[in-house]
Formats: sequence, structure tokens, C-alpha cells
Amino acid sequence: MTRILLVRHCEAMGNTQGVFQGQIDCDISGNAPAQLELLALRCRNMPIDVMYSSPLTRAYKTACAIDRYHHLPIHRDRRLMEINGGEWEGKAWKDLPSLFPEEALQWNTCPWEFAPKGGESMRSVYDRMWRAMTDIVDRN
Repeated sequence: MTRILLVRHCEAMGNTQGVFQGQIDCDISGNAPAQLELLALRCRNMPIDVMYSSPLTRAYKTACAIDRYHHLPIHRDRRLMEINGGEWEGKAWKDLPSLFPEEALQWNTCPWEFAPKGGESMRSVYDRMWRAMTDIVDRN
């Protein structure tokens, strides 16, 4: 049996700056080093055979923290990346309802219908992630 542990990335600059980061490759931010240290300690005795990460810096640095005591290669897989937010990327969360009123309503009330202009739909993110997870399970 294969067990998958999904870990969300540590705090990133987009989080502290209040912007929709999507696939923007921003770095980690102020609270991240402490979060990563605690994550490394939490995972040090977990049995881990293989590691995968989004190639985005915030996710990869999180994977490196988990790997601190395991010393495994980390496989970067683009299919594990955050949603492509299209026009939303880099915009302040507080401005989204005025900039994109219809899409912001979808994001908040029925996210499965959300699809930003120039980005990808929630359905395509789900499908992309599902394919990645099933491939990882099949390989391991």
C-alpha cells in the first residue's frame, strides 16, 4: 500500500503581501524559517521513501525541510504547481472583488466554476493533480 502525505508550502511572500501568488515563483517569507524548522523536526522520524514537490521555490524549500533528515532526491513535478491564476496573479486579494467581480463571486461561492482569464479552471487543476497523484502511486 502506498501512503501519500500532502504538505502545503510554508508562508510565502505572496501570503504576507496579501497577493494572489498562483504560479508566481515568490520566495518564502518571515515566519517560514521557523515553520520549516518545526516541519523538519515533525517529519524526521516518519518513514518516507520518495519525495515529490512543485518546482515553485516555496514548495521546494518546504520539501527540503521535510527531507532534512531523510536525504532523498526530491522529484520536481510541474503538475503539482498551484493554480495558474491568469489575470489574478500578483493582484492584491483585497482588490479582486472590484477588479473581477464575477470571478471573485465564483471563487467565493462556487469555486468549481472558477476560471480566471488567461489561467486554468479549478476542474483542470483537479484533473492535473489527480493525474500526478495516480502516476506517483503507480511508480511507487
